[in-house]
Amino acid sequence: MGKNSLPPGFRFHPTDVELVMYYLKRKVMGKKISFSAIAEVDIYKYAPWGLPDLSCLKTGDLKWFFYCPVEKKGTRFNRATTDGYWKTTGRDRLVKQNREAVGSIKTLVFHRGKAPRGERTDWLIHEYRLKEKDDGYVLCVLFNKDGKGPKNGAQYGAPFKEDDWTDDDDSPSPVSVPEAADGGTSYFTDDLSADPTTSDCPQIPPVADAMVEEISCGDDEEFSLMVTSFVDDVNPSQYSL
Repeated sequence: MGKNSLPPGFRFHPTDVELVMYYLKRKVMGKKISFSAIAEVDIYKYAPWGLPDLSCLKTGDLKWFFYCPVEKKGTRFNRATTDGYWKTTGRDRLVKQNREAVGSIKTLVFHRGKAPRGERTDWLIHEYRLKEKDDGYVLCVLFNKDGKGPKNGAQYGAPFKEDDWTDDDDSPSPVSVPEAADGGTSYFTDDLSADPTTSDCPQIPPVADAMVEEISCGDDEEFSLMVTSFVDDVNPSQYSL
């Protein structure tokens, strides 16, 4: 299974509304998803410690995302594995968009052994469902809670390991430190308040230009997808499809 490697500093960290109304809803409806960050795996057939290797994203964060097919309505959802079982804990939480429930989140903890006397572990799942129960898929976020959590003020994410990002053909960067012209100012040694030049820096195309180029090749559905991809949490109603 192919994996996507996000560069250091990038995180796949969607909100509950984004997980339900974009990723899960589009999966259920069979629509295109712009970035393959979530693998489809029947996770309840595996021990939790074997699931990280099946994730799409290569990450050191103790958090993995999966689409999981579910049984048809009217049959029991079997969450038992050969190594143990998943047990629901607490009440389901609602996912709300504009004060309206659009989905729910169920929390499950993995227990080794046979029910009901299994040994509780540090593996847990947040299972996201659409409001409609008979929808074919749930979206599961797997966590490993081993050890103490980060202290106040600690940054999100796994510790950075340079060796994980060292290529076999690494070579010195072709970009050199700009020198000051005759009578000019060095931006690195003389005047830190001066405006640095950007002529040698790679330019990222404006969002608007990128959107126009993409929209010109698509239809109304692609336009809806592109708008959804660029909205933020300030106005969650824009995630409606």
